[in-house]
Amino acid sequence: MKLWQPEARVGRGLGALIAAVWAALSWPAVRDEWGAPGLRWSLAAALVVALVAASVEPLGRAAAWLAGGGPRWPARLVAGVAATALPGWLFWGPMRGQVMARDACHYVLEGRALGHGQFGVPETAPGLAQSVHFLFEGADGRLHGVFAAGYPLFLAPFVALGRAWLAGPVTGLGLVFAVSRFARRVSPDPAVERLALAFAAASFAWAIETADLLSHAFVGALATLSLVAALDLAEGRREGPWAGLGLGLSAGWCFAARMLDGMLVGLAVMPLLFAPMLRRSAVRKTLLIAAVAAMPLVGLVALQQRAATGSFRVPTSVAYARRADWPPTCLRLGFGVDVGCAVEHGPERASFGADGYTPDDALRVVGARTGRLGVDLFALSTLAALALAGVMARPRRTTALGASWALLLSLGYGLFYYGNAVVYGARHLFPAGPVLVVLLADGVWGLGGWLGRGRDPATERARRGAAVLGVAVLMALPTAARWREGLALTRAIQAPRSDVRAIVAAQHLRDAVVIVRDIASFTEALDPWRDAPAGRVLVLDDRAGNLDARRFARGARVWHVGAFGQVSRAASAAPGPGFDVELERAWPAFQRVEGLGASIVFTPGCCRIASSGEHVLFVFEASPGASLTVPFDIADGGVWSLRVEALRAPDYGQWEGRVDGQTLGRFDGYAPRVTAAVWEAPGRFSLARGRHTLRLVSVGRAAASTGYRGGFDVLRGAPAP
Repeated sequence: MKLWQPEARVGRGLGALIAAVWAALSWPAVRDEWGAPGLRWSLAAALVVALVAASVEPLGRAAAWLAGGGPRWPARLVAGVAATALPGWLFWGPMRGQVMARDACHYVLEGRALGHGQFGVPETAPGLAQSVHFLFEGADGRLHGVFAAGYPLFLAPFVALGRAWLAGPVTGLGLVFAVSRFARRVSPDPAVERLALAFAAASFAWAIETADLLSHAFVGALATLSLVAALDLAEGRREGPWAGLGLGLSAGWCFAARMLDGMLVGLAVMPLLFAPMLRRSAVRKTLLIAAVAAMPLVGLVALQQRAATGSFRVPTSVAYARRADWPPTCLRLGFGVDVGCAVEHGPERASFGADGYTPDDALRVVGARTGRLGVDLFALSTLAALALAGVMARPRRTTALGASWALLLSLGYGLFYYGNAVVYGARHLFPAGPVLVVLLADGVWGLGGWLGRGRDPATERARRGAAVLGVAVLMALPTAARWREGLALTRAIQAPRSDVRAIVAAQHLRDAVVIVRDIASFTEALDPWRDAPAGRVLVLDDRAGNLDARRFARGARVWHVGAFGQVSRAASAAPGPGFDVELERAWPAFQRVEGLGASIVFTPGCCRIASSGEHVLFVFEASPGASLTVPFDIADGGVWSLRVEALRAPDYGQWEGRVDGQTLGRFDGYAPRVTAAVWEAPGRFSLARGRHTLRLVSVGRAAASTGYRGGFDVLRGAPAP
C-alpha cells in the first residue's frame, strides 16, 4: 500500500487517531512507568542487546530465524502446551485446586444449575442460611446469580463431569486458535504469529485469566474470532452457511456471556460489513444465517432473565442491584448521580463527587484501565500504546479493525464505572488482549523491517532479529516481577480457602449440617442436587450458631469447616423450640426494599456494640412510607411470643412492624448515642411451619432524631406461655 493511495491515507489517519486517543488515556501510567529507575535499566539493556544483534549480523539473523523461520506448527504446538499447562499448574498449585475470584465461584454455581437443566439453585429451608453475595431469590423461587448465562453454559459440561478446571485449558487453546487466526489475517509472515503467541505465553494475566474460571478470556477468544469471520466475509474469502454459522455462534455466544462486549463487537464490525452487504447478496444471506445461529444464545439470556427477574427485558444484575444496593439504578450503564453502587463500590461512588458519574470520571476510569491493560499483557503500558501506534506505519483493514475494537472496548467500558481488580488488573478489557498481542508482534517485526529498509535481505533480517531481541530484553524484568507479584497474591488469597466438596467426600458426611465460614468456598461448593438426597445441607456461617438451620435438620450432625481446611464437629446441644431469624442474613439475596437501602454492618467495628452474629441489618436512605420486607422460614408451627433485637442511634427513626400482617407495634429507634435495644411485640402470634414475612415500615422520627435510619439484628420467637 503506497503512501499516496487514498486507502493508505485513510488507514494512517485512523491509526493516528486511535493511537493518539489511547496514548492520551494511558499517559499517566506511561509517565509513571518511565519515572521508575528499573525501566531505565531495562531500556538500556534492551538497546545494548539490539545494537549488538544489529552489528553482529549472524546473531540478529539467528533471532529472526527463531521468530519467523521454519514451519508454523512447532510454535503453535508450544503455544498450545503453554496454554494448557500454565492454567493447570496455576489451578492445582498456587490456587490449591479451587477457583479464586468470587465471580468465578458464581460462574461455577450457575454452570452447575444449567447442567441440571435449570437457571437457578433450589432453596433449602431456611432460605436465609444460603443468602450469599451475588445471589438473589428469583421470581421462580430459586436462587439466581447475577451473570448472563452464556459462560455458565460453556462451563456446564465440565462442572457436570466434576472437572470444572478443564474449562481453563480449553479456553487457553481457544485463545491460541484466535490469536493464530487473527495473526494470519494481519500478515502472511509467520514471524507475526509466532511473536504474538510468545507474548501471550509470557503474560501472567493470560495464564490467570484462563486458570480462574472467568468469562473475560472466553469472550476474548470469541470476539477475536468474530472479527476474523467478519473480515473474511467482507473480503469475500468465506461466504455461505458455514461462514454464517461461525460468525453467528461466535458473536452470539460473546453477547450471551458478556452482553456489553457482544454489543461492542457488533459496533466494531458494522462499518466493515455495511458496504459489502449493500453490494453482494451472498453477504446478506450469510448475515441472515449468522443472525439465525445467534438467536438461540440470545434467547437463552432472555429466558434466564425471565426466570430470575420475571421479565425478559430486566437483566439479572439490574434486579440484584435494585434489591441489594443503593441507588436502585446504580448498575445501569451511562452517567448520572444515580450511577455507582454505595454498598458494594462505596469508595468509587464517593470519588465521583456531588455531580455523580460524569464523562470526566469515565475518562479517569478508562485511563486507569488502559494503562493497566498494558501491564497485564506486556508488563509495560508503553508497549500497548506502541502496539496501537504501529497501525499508522502499516495501515491495513485488519490492523485498523483490531485497533478500533481495542479502543471501542476501552471506551465502551467507560460506561461501567467500576475499575481494576486485584490480581486480574484490567480484566474488563482483557477481551482485547488477543488483538493487542498480534498488533504488537506486527509492529515489532515491522520496526525491524523499517530499520533494515534499503539494505540487502540478510541485513534486513538481522535488523528484524535485533528488534525482537531488544523488545524481549525490555519485557524480561517487568514480566518476571509481574509473575512474582501475581503468584504471591494468588497464594495469599487461596491459603485460607477450604475445599468443601473434598472434605464432605473424605469425611463421608451424611445427615449433616455443614457450616462453612468462607463465603467463596461455600458458593463454589453449594450443590443441593447432591446434598439433598444424602440428607446433607450446606449453610454459610452466621456467627450466631445457625440455630434455625439446625432446627430444620433436627437430629443431624453439625460440622464446621473453617479456614485452611479445618474441620470440627459441633459439641453444642441442639437448639430448643422457637426461631431465631438473623435479619442481616436477608442481605442481599432475600430482602425486598421499597424506597430505601439496606446492607449489613459489623457492630463491634462500627459501634463497639455486641450483637447476635456480630452484624445487624442496617437500613438507610429511608423516609416515611418506605419499607423493608424479609421472608423467613420456621421449622415448627405454634403460638409464639416475638421480639426484635435492634439498635438505637441519634439518626434512627420510628418503625412499624408486621409479621404476616399481624402487628408488632411501633419501635422508636432514637437514642442520644448508639445502644442496643429490644422491641417486644405485644400479644401472641400463631405461625405455622414454613415461610413467613416480616415487614418493617418507616413511619416517622422523634423530634430529636436527625434521620430515618434503622438497625435490626434478630427476630426471635419463643413458645408463648
